[in-house]
Amino acid sequence: MLAPISLNLYAGLIALFKMGATPVFHDPQSGFGQLGKTISSIRPDGLICSQRIDWLRWFLPGLRRIPRVFLADGNSRLSLNRLAVSFSPHSEICEVDLESPALITFTGGSTDPLGPRGVIRTHGLLAAQHAALSRALPNDTSDIDMPAFPIATLHNLASGVPSVIPDFPFRRPEAVRPERILEQIRQHEVTTASGPPAYWSVIVDHCLRLQRTLPLRRIVTGGAPVSPFLLEKLERVAPRAEIVNVYGSTEAEPVAVINSSDAMDEIKKPGAPRAGIPLGRSVPEVRIRILSADGIELETGQVGEIWVGGNHVARKYFSNPTAESKNKRFYSDGVLWHCMGDMGYKDETGLLWLAGRVNTIVVRDEKILYPVFVETMAEALPFVRRAALIGVPDSKLGERSVLIVEFAENSPKPKDWANQLRALCGEHGWALDEVHAARRLPVDARHNSRLDYKRLKTKRFG
Repeated sequence: MLAPISLNLYAGLIALFKMGATPVFHDPQSGFGQLGKTISSIRPDGLICSQRIDWLRWFLPGLRRIPRVFLADGNSRLSLNRLAVSFSPHSEICEVDLESPALITFTGGSTDPLGPRGVIRTHGLLAAQHAALSRALPNDTSDIDMPAFPIATLHNLASGVPSVIPDFPFRRPEAVRPERILEQIRQHEVTTASGPPAYWSVIVDHCLRLQRTLPLRRIVTGGAPVSPFLLEKLERVAPRAEIVNVYGSTEAEPVAVINSSDAMDEIKKPGAPRAGIPLGRSVPEVRIRILSADGIELETGQVGEIWVGGNHVARKYFSNPTAESKNKRFYSDGVLWHCMGDMGYKDETGLLWLAGRVNTIVVRDEKILYPVFVETMAEALPFVRRAALIGVPDSKLGERSVLIVEFAENSPKPKDWANQLRALCGEHGWALDEVHAARRLPVDARHNSRLDYKRLKTKRFG
């Protein structure tokens, strides 16, 4: 399925479920090279695409070899619009078992050295995920939802909740036009909405500038680390809304949830501040373990890899045994556990905290620096919009710690900004070897919210 988010795309998805076929979603940001590899490995029987992709078939041999093609837009004889009025909808529903593949979704792979992975979601997994989302984010019978996450729309369709497709480029959430979203909310009387941090950040800043509020009862964000300061701003522009951060991944979602008031209470607790971003407590359907690199379960407060197990955790990748051996593990309890690729810890109350991605930690002079610890502390300063910590190879230290910051637009930058950052990190024992400024920090192509550490390491600063 290579088409933009639309009513026809969801109609096509439901039709494929009905006939027992397995839709495959390729991450659009992975490029045509990766698309060719995906087609070669999947060998699809059909293609639902936009007119633009249909035109590109003349230049991409892999696409030309797909035998059946249907268009999600336009009005040609092969368009879904024409097919919808040409055939009876009263065909039988194909029987499938719980272990049959329902969806294959290729991840973007921007933060994983193994690259994109085809996550197999079975019908049993989707049913379990639907149940977990229903418990974590219950809807009222009168709700009208505006989801910027396609999986949330699928959940709404299964729940009988009307969905309003937000008018923005799903591939570039930072390019959202806030006035269009606000008009849709007003016109369709939207009560709940969801989207990645980059999406909400633009909408929130627009509302704050114009002193407007969002008439919503719930706002959900996730898909990338959510800054506590974004949650605080969301509270200001949506004073009647419950603000919820959902932690998860393509392979396992939801894993943990936390509302903004609880997150801010944890961050502002008196005494020694905790490091990292609070992710919340696990949903009842998921178990969480914090493990060392060699698989030993760690004690409360110790940072390790976050592993999760549950019925809505994907068990397999499509034709990728390397990714399975790295990210999946069976234990004596018979549960398959999945590595989230994140580092974190549980505090004494059982709350889960994020420390950073597994492959982004910095080892300086045999001491580990966790990026999210340093970055969230730096972002607490009013002149810092976003911060990134990377390690640069060094013959003596192993890695030099390099902090790069993006300045906030509406806050004056002090002359001694670099010294302030060094002093703040020094208070926590985090040594900074270099501090630099960047006009814009690179982010992942999928949600435009996760820092792209790989690209950062190829840049030169100073």
